[in-house]
Amino acid sequence: MIKYTKDIRGFDMIDSDKEKNIQSDYLTIGIVISLYVLSNYVICIVFRGNMLIGGIMHGLVSAFFFLLLIKWLDKKNKYDSLTGLYSFMGFVKAMQNHTCKKSFTSIVTIDLFSFRNVNFTYGYDNGDKILIEVASRIRSIINRSEFAARSFGDKYYILLDRDQESVVKTIQKLSQVLNQPYIIDGKKVHVKVRIAYTDCSEDSIESLDLIHEANLAMSDFKESDNFHIKKYSKWMQDRKREEFEITEGLYRAVDEKEFYVHFQPIIRISDEKVVGLEALVRWTDPAKGIIPPNRFIGIAEELELISEIGNVVQQKVIEVKKAWNEQNHKYKDIDIFINISPIELREDNIIEKLNSIDSNLKGQIGFEITEDFFIESSDIWRNSLKMVKNMGFHISLDDFGTRYSSLEYFKDLPIDILKIDRAFIADVSNKKNISIVEFVIKMCHSQNIKVVAEGVETKEAHDFLKKLNCDFAQGYYYYRPMPIEEIEKILA
Repeated sequence: MIKYTKDIRGFDMIDSDKEKNIQSDYLTIGIVISLYVLSNYVICIVFRGNMLIGGIMHGLVSAFFFLLLIKWLDKKNKYDSLTGLYSFMGFVKAMQNHTCKKSFTSIVTIDLFSFRNVNFTYGYDNGDKILIEVASRIRSIINRSEFAARSFGDKYYILLDRDQESVVKTIQKLSQVLNQPYIIDGKKVHVKVRIAYTDCSEDSIESLDLIHEANLAMSDFKESDNFHIKKYSKWMQDRKREEFEITEGLYRAVDEKEFYVHFQPIIRISDEKVVGLEALVRWTDPAKGIIPPNRFIGIAEELELISEIGNVVQQKVIEVKKAWNEQNHKYKDIDIFINISPIELREDNIIEKLNSIDSNLKGQIGFEITEDFFIESSDIWRNSLKMVKNMGFHISLDDFGTRYSSLEYFKDLPIDILKIDRAFIADVSNKKNISIVEFVIKMCHSQNIKVVAEGVETKEAHDFLKKLNCDFAQGYYYYRPMPIEEIEKILA
């Protein structure tokens, strides 16, 4: 049996559901109370001369209405009033009575992740029609031994009772059928559907554990994912736990100033001379040790802590540049690049903050944006980027080629330097990589844009880039990121 636990989680309700359910509840309760009062009034009149029989009849009527109310509440809690599917609580109770057949039972969760736009555009009534249609399409696919639920909002659950091969085929069919357009007022409306699922196993036979696993798989979808189906894996739970621990650690790290900066040299390929530096944030957690940036930067952006972290890097770079200029070092003109996120660029005071930097330093500092800027970008933010460029700062486009590369975006951005992602440099024997790198270099040079190749780790890659007249390179073949004191020894 799938075990039932009392810790009911997973409720989510949209406003229209709340309003309609409340109105329906008030109406039902009002009718029951009215009938109860009317019945007792009739009893009082009919049996006014016989108190014993009147009392018995009053008790029987009260018991009847009490049982009727209990039955109504049970049905209300068991089924979704809009679609007729199980409610979340009804689904969990049905799972309690279902025999877990290990490899023959799977829990599926379905999310209409663009459904809110339908409500905003066409209204809640039309939104409800789509929710009902989704339920109808689900019913047409599952068999009699299986059951489904709507968890109020735009989330559905299904218990599939079949072998794994059939489960995969069924989920693929669900994705195909549910992603078909819906008709509203004679118009086709597309609602994007994502499906996540998990299998019953020895480690997860409790109903809410299975639902939790399916929800974890659903939460693992990224905004940019083009696929619509995902299966739960144990590492998802481990990663969520790690993300939670990093989240708690980030708040403390900001308060305790645990972040620091390392610098990685940028090399001019023609003579292998250091001509620039990239400032890279580092974090050493007191308990976990060094935590790589790719494990905490994304979380810091979600928590909107990235600005505080960015300030640490900017302040260190300004400190270094001021010291070099005051001491008139021979390497004072070396440019230092700082990574900046779209979140930082959309801050109200970003222009004011950057404008406060010493004008003598602006031409020696650059900012690197990633291709994520293409998603976040709007005319306002592009104008902000142009204003940053007009202040005298260099602008570099980082990780080019990994995600949203588009010549349309490329031509509109005020960049001086483009950095080819390491994925294209790692295997320079690959003919496709060679063609892409060669094309990007020629395209950039035709626009007077300099090119930096990232992730250069071998002499073969260095020679390949030199042959293609790539301007600069960065990678472990030359230098690893290091403290500024080590950098100064190299430059001396």
